[in-house]
Amino acid sequence: MKEIFVFRINKENSKRVLYNKYIFNSHLIMFLVIVVGAIIFNYSSWLKSASRIQLYLILILILTLMSYLLTLVKIKTFIKKADAVFILPLENKYRDVEKSLQISPLILKLTITVVFMLSLYPIIEKLGIGKMNVISFAISLFIINIVGVLFKQKKIIYGQLSNQDKGILFGIYILASLNFVFINFFNLGFVIALVFYLVSKKSIGSNINWQGAAEYDEERNEKYLKFVNMFTDVPLDSVKVNRRKYLDIVLPKLDENNFKNENTYAYYYIRAFLRQENTVFLLIRLFLLASLFIYGLVNIYATMFIIVSFNYLAIIQLIPLYKKLNESLWFYILPVPEKIKIDSFRNMLQILMLLATLLLIVVSMTVLGLSLDRIMYLGLILIVSTFLNYTLLKK
Repeated sequence: MKEIFVFRINKENSKRVLYNKYIFNSHLIMFLVIVVGAIIFNYSSWLKSASRIQLYLILILILTLMSYLLTLVKIKTFIKKADAVFILPLENKYRDVEKSLQISPLILKLTITVVFMLSLYPIIEKLGIGKMNVISFAISLFIINIVGVLFKQKKIIYGQLSNQDKGILFGIYILASLNFVFINFFNLGFVIALVFYLVSKKSIGSNINWQGAAEYDEERNEKYLKFVNMFTDVPLDSVKVNRRKYLDIVLPKLDENNFKNENTYAYYYIRAFLRQENTVFLLIRLFLLASLFIYGLVNIYATMFIIVSFNYLAIIQLIPLYKKLNESLWFYILPVPEKIKIDSFRNMLQILMLLATLLLIVVSMTVLGLSLDRIMYLGLILIVSTFLNYTLLKK
């Protein structure tokens, strides 16, 4: 049993090391160092002029973000669907593997906690929150992290982790944080967490939920691969399609013009783009990342570089969608020439990238302010980005 799971763990770790080489290349590292430096500089400048209300507001917001991230930390089970048949007789042996899998999420939770607490320490010191309360809060977070890992692991392996369970964990982190900010006394967060764990433990079964644990681990791995797919091609076994009614308003109105040769696939492509799992949210994630960098750097030249990089990364990641759609049966049903299909796909991506670039320019104007020079620079970058997208799609 140990050999099987050690093999699975090592296989996943080796793949992640390989993917990390593609993600954290020298260019991205250098870029992140510049961004972090800019954020630290702006943060220190803001601290000098911030009012007490602003300090409390930022402290609560960052603690809420930390609580959310700590709640989201995934638990690895490395259980596969076939294990329900082949490893079922050795179910008791899995308990030894289960204990070893508690270390990784706990280390990640502690790392997140330390990073956030160090970044918040200047605010805490300026507000005059006592050191004993900081120590009490740190101990409380440590115990809540341990309880959170144990609880989530038990629910995933022996039961079913629900949104309500996640909400309760998030609520415990929030209560501990509010206790720390406003009460400035002995933190009761870990007491609440321990009581919650002891009470909930009685409702968790003793037999492994092989199907549920396997589905959770498959979803965990799939989400990681979707993130990596923003930087390099990864093997995604299937393409999930969701209705997403809230995006139906973007679809063109279906009429007889949609069934003309030159328009048929234009409608299909925009419909597929809005419903594919790895398209809309990929573009949104890149857009939010670019907006964050623009806000952090506050520099017109850096902004120009960011917008061009956004267009390049988005186009490179969206172009494979054509091949993926080409593998579907419906792609060959209608007797439409290949050139019309390719032109329809290119036009769709060009329009999407133009809209996204215009939105980034609006974000840039909001952050940098309006002036004739900046408007000229941003107009130039719109032309450069459009030409870049046209060139990449043409090739």
